[in-house]
Amino acid sequence: MAASLLLANSLLEGRPGVRVLVPLALADGSAVLVDRGWLVDARAGTPLPPLPAKLDGRWMPLPQRFTLPGALRGTQGRVDDVDPVQLARRLGRHLRGGVVVLGETTAPLRAWPARPPFDPRRHYGYALQWLLLGLCLIAGSVLLWRRT
Repeated sequence: MAASLLLANSLLEGRPGVRVLVPLALADGSAVLVDRGWLVDARAGTPLPPLPAKLDGRWMPLPQRFTLPGALRGTQGRVDDVDPVQLARRLGRHLRGGVVVLGETTAPLRAWPARPPFDPRRHYGYALQWLLLGLCLIAGSVLLWRRT
């Protein structure tokens, strides 16, 4: 549909590279960004094979990047951050507010690990903390009731 975006400063296993994002037109008249995968910096200019006819991936939020002054926010080519408003204008379509991260890619691309923006295991610690606080409050209430 349109030119690829190379999302710079994307580290994978400690190696610098780019994430290759491609806008894709949908049948309903909108567009979505497809994350084709990660490419090592040295190969960022190599031609890539076409997208497969059937895409299989996970829906993720658009990458939120911390950018410093002077960072390039754009809609095509090598950018530090994606500008979704300008990209939708350039495409002439409504741009969906996320990205489809492909589960499998073709060489020379490597699959980008699709992870949620938070670690769900972190909530077990919160649950345990509130459980212990509740038990302390119950024990304190029982002790206070016995004294009176």
